[in-house]
Amino acid sequence: MAGEYKDATFAAVAEILGAFAELGTPFEASVDFWLSVTAKVPGNSIRHLAPMLRALRDLKVLEPALLEAVAQELLLRLEDALQPDMTTPEVTPDRPRPAPFPAPPRLPQLLGNQVEGAAKDVAGQAEESQALVTTDPNALFQVEADDAIIDEDEDSDGKAEGSTGRTRRWYNAVTRKLDLSADPDASQVPFYAPFNADDAYRRNLRGFRVAQALEGLEALRAVSAASGQATSGGGESSDSPQPLDLRLLDAAQPLVASALQGLTPAQLTVAAELYAGSEVPSNTDLATVKAILRESLRRMSNFSLDEIRRLNAACESCGAEDPYLSRAQKRRFPKALRKELRIQTA
Repeated sequence: MAGEYKDATFAAVAEILGAFAELGTPFEASVDFWLSVTAKVPGNSIRHLAPMLRALRDLKVLEPALLEAVAQELLLRLEDALQPDMTTPEVTPDRPRPAPFPAPPRLPQLLGNQVEGAAKDVAGQAEESQALVTTDPNALFQVEADDAIIDEDEDSDGKAEGSTGRTRRWYNAVTRKLDLSADPDASQVPFYAPFNADDAYRRNLRGFRVAQALEGLEALRAVSAASGQATSGGGESSDSPQPLDLRLLDAAQPLVASALQGLTPAQLTVAAELYAGSEVPSNTDLATVKAILRESLRRMSNFSLDEIRRLNAACESCGAEDPYLSRAQKRRFPKALRKELRIQTA
């Protein structure tokens, strides 16, 4: 097989292995094939390295040389991604250093008349919006007085929350408008929150790719355990280097925490288990677990029962206390899981 695929690129092999892993079909190859793939690892980006590591885990391909090469290259790419101000990356003739996350493919260019017409439409809309803003910025958000509408910030006695010592909200959820009477500085609230679809797409894709690498750490740990290299650090001297899987976790931590919106429920669960699984979680690990927990609770309807159970167990194992988690355990968790928790507590 190595002879048949000797001209195949590393990206093509990663896609083939990913397809076999998604279909649940075993992939068998000779040792020469895996050696040829190992030689093609240097110089690849996280776009291909992360799916490769996860595919090796799913296919149960425990090739130490290949796994260590992919993990080492992933570590280099993650370290490069953590240095956004690096203008001239290291480039050597035998080991090129491409961008950690390549730019997404650009869409085909529109025709000239379509671009010109779209530009005119956008310019016209901008002029109309600017005219509305400059004439009366409060007119668009003026709250109409209506006796039939009950403010959500009023208590049962008809008194405003401000009279009980609590501050009113700047946004009225009933009228869906800014409540200018509650805050004299409400006119300073911007009309639109800054948002860039391209930046959000790149952020989510970055988080998804890094989470794919975290999903494949199980195979790397299995190889380290089989070779007698303890990943927990027990029995090792203080001068010994940190295990490769722990270095990958530390390098991926800031990238994962800043792009949790791009992770799938399964990836959020795995990330919570990894960062909560250390013997003595650091403050950074606890902060990451809590951030993962908040994002998971926001999308709990997409989680399966087993994923919610694993997420809850990971938070309890590291002692991550959160009021949103306590409320979810009593009201938002599936009924079967709530029953299990009540039995365990009793």
